[in-house]
Amino acid sequence: MKSSLSRYLGISSLISLLGLASPALAQDVATAEALFNRGLADMEAGRYATGCPAIAESQRLDPRGGTLFTLSQCEVRWGRIATAVTRLGDYLELYERLTPDQKVLQGERRKVAKEQRDKLAPDVPELTLSLPPGAPAGTVVKRDGAVVGEATLGLGLPVDPGEHVVSTQAPGGALWEQQFTIAKGEKMPLVLEVKAAPTVEALRPITAPVVVATPEPAKQAARPPTTKASTSGRKMAVYAISGVGVSALGLIGGIIFSVSAGAASGAANKLTSDIRDERDKTVNDPAINPDGRASVCGDHDTGAGALPHFAKACENLRSNERAYHADVALAVTSWVLFGVGVAGTTTYAMINWYPKKEQKLAGVPRILAVTPVVSPTLQGVAFVGTF
Repeated sequence: MKSSLSRYLGISSLISLLGLASPALAQDVATAEALFNRGLADMEAGRYATGCPAIAESQRLDPRGGTLFTLSQCEVRWGRIATAVTRLGDYLELYERLTPDQKVLQGERRKVAKEQRDKLAPDVPELTLSLPPGAPAGTVVKRDGAVVGEATLGLGLPVDPGEHVVSTQAPGGALWEQQFTIAKGEKMPLVLEVKAAPTVEALRPITAPVVVATPEPAKQAARPPTTKASTSGRKMAVYAISGVGVSALGLIGGIIFSVSAGAASGAANKLTSDIRDERDKTVNDPAINPDGRASVCGDHDTGAGALPHFAKACENLRSNERAYHADVALAVTSWVLFGVGVAGTTTYAMINWYPKKEQKLAGVPRILAVTPVVSPTLQGVAFVGTF
């Protein structure tokens, strides 16, 4: 078989001169020839991860029957049988459009291509991807980095055997990824997961009731405080100090954890960008990424299956993501604590500290309400009343 294959490949340069497709620019033809020669050398040396893409690019620049046949043989050797069956079918379709003289020059290629396609077709795996019920509209599905059309979801599609990566991302939601392995001839249905965008409900401002103070008649003198009032005042002071302390603790925690979450998010985004850049540089380096994988970090939660070259950076990325989620939770808790402290202090003050009518001084203005405002985008205190 090897000697026969070498003979088929040996006349590929002759076939490439026949002009089986539309004429290409001279520069493209030269580039395509160089790519073909390099890809063929890598293919013969068993470096299919670099050889097959080079031959495919040569075919794209300058489509030729010989190049297409050689590409199909490279895919067969590589074990990517779904891609190989497609390439063989493309060659057979092209062969039927040739003139009788051109068919003669193809030798036994048609016979070899047909036999290989018929032999490999039953072993082609079939993958059926589907979204769960209620998935958000506009969810993007990808397989091995390529977007999967919405119309193909739910259909069994041929894939190459081996390891693959699928991902989903809803508008505004987090990325979900899963690695899986599919065997020859296997028919695999796979229901994907979708992480919906987080929903944050704005908290309504807590407003204390407004109490209008009226001037005391001039003829009525203020009564001196009683012992009971003095005791009550000390108790109210304790409550007030406690409320202020809770508010201060919530305010400080909210600021610290919000800043920390922002720093963790920035670090995670930079690491993601660096990992993607390094992956793109090494995707064709068999020493670093022998399978040309799009996902180099392995399992999103455990890191299982990460490529060694990327393992440390991927672990740092997961660490920053965990820190970000922890800081966000603590920041939200702190801001809520701040709002509760301010609201409690204000409410208690309005109920217990507001002077009794007979103790007021005529004409003295009063603050009627202190209103904490807590929402995802605004935190503060509003003063409402007359001054």
